[in-house]
Amino acid sequence: MDYPKSVPSVGLVNGKFVDENTVSGAPGSLISASWGNAVTDELLAVIRAAQIDPKEEDVDQLLEAIRYIVQNDAYTKNRVYSKEEMDALLKSNNVVPVGMMVPFPKAAIPPGYLEVDGSLQSIAAYPDLAAYLGTSYNKAGDPAGYFRLPESRGEFLRGWDHGRGVDANRALGSSQLDALQNITAVLGLRGGTSAGTGALGGASGAMSVSFGWGGEANTITRDANTSARSDTIFFDASTVARTSTETRPRNLAVMWCIKAWNAPTNQGNIDIAALKALAVQATEINWGLGRIATQAEVNAGVDDAPVVTPKKLRFGFAMSFTPASGYVLFPTWLGGLLIQYGRATLAPDTFSTLTWPLAWPDACYGIAGAVHSSLERVDDDITPQYRNLTKTSVILDRQDNGLVFTTLRDVFVIGIGK
Repeated sequence: MDYPKSVPSVGLVNGKFVDENTVSGAPGSLISASWGNAVTDELLAVIRAAQIDPKEEDVDQLLEAIRYIVQNDAYTKNRVYSKEEMDALLKSNNVVPVGMMVPFPKAAIPPGYLEVDGSLQSIAAYPDLAAYLGTSYNKAGDPAGYFRLPESRGEFLRGWDHGRGVDANRALGSSQLDALQNITAVLGLRGGTSAGTGALGGASGAMSVSFGWGGEANTITRDANTSARSDTIFFDASTVARTSTETRPRNLAVMWCIKAWNAPTNQGNIDIAALKALAVQATEINWGLGRIATQAEVNAGVDDAPVVTPKKLRFGFAMSFTPASGYVLFPTWLGGLLIQYGRATLAPDTFSTLTWPLAWPDACYGIAGAVHSSLERVDDDITPQYRNLTKTSVILDRQDNGLVFTTLRDVFVIGIGK
């Protein structure tokens, strides 16, 4: 909203209303200048208070400004609103105060909220929420300039006792483990073997007894020659009820969020100087910004500033293990070392070509092996030999020196290279 500058017949002078000039005879504006200026200035003051640039063709700016002022906590709300006024505000504005916790039925955090997950947050980034929560939930060792949110994940919320005495001696925001109200029972047993005395003497609490003969327990005879037990009484709630490792009611899982700022305008009193301190390189002792390292930087292992992600840390690492063959390939930043093994079952004085599980990127630098036998023999003069070593294969020879043993032998080989 602005002065009607686009309407020449209004008679504005220097963009404002004027009265008729009785000396020169110049006509005045179509309305009283003082009234027109006062009304327009009043409306413009409201619009500018909402940080809106006045536009003559926009007829909704006053409504937009009022909504902003009602929503902004910078303006003191020191009056009581009627039901009709509250209904109107609720229909057109977000009046949830900063610090209020709200449950949401899906894992999507709305603008203006943070998940109540016990995380550390910057006081500079969320000054209003920090002013409300303070350091009530901070832990020993938390850095200065940060406040911690409560932890709601997996928790039921309970109204603070606040002196009522139902849940006495609880501090606001304190956690409480699950518990079950104590259940007690007594089962009485009688000694003796005479007829009519019986074994059960009665029960109380969570247990009861039922006598099957003449209103009393059946008679038992105790064998004096044995101490072995004959009857056992078990108590197991899982046979008649749902049980778990905790006591809980039926429930619906929700995500609790806390109002952190007024969306969509955000807060108008963020400390830019405090935020500037966070816009520095993060180090082992300083909170700040971090840049993700490239794979080349991770492989080089020289730059200590970028941040390494788990995916880049494992890039190039591979392994496979089977009884016949296998390998371990280390990532480039660990030298790209490759260790492989294989086996072949050979008859006397025969050979077999073993294909490496992975082709050696450069070469196999060293190779060793042994002959395995399940027989209890120590004089088998069998030697493993290797030849024609390439990037993809090696020939395994079984060399029988002297006596020839007709049984098959497993020849194992292990290679190392990169």
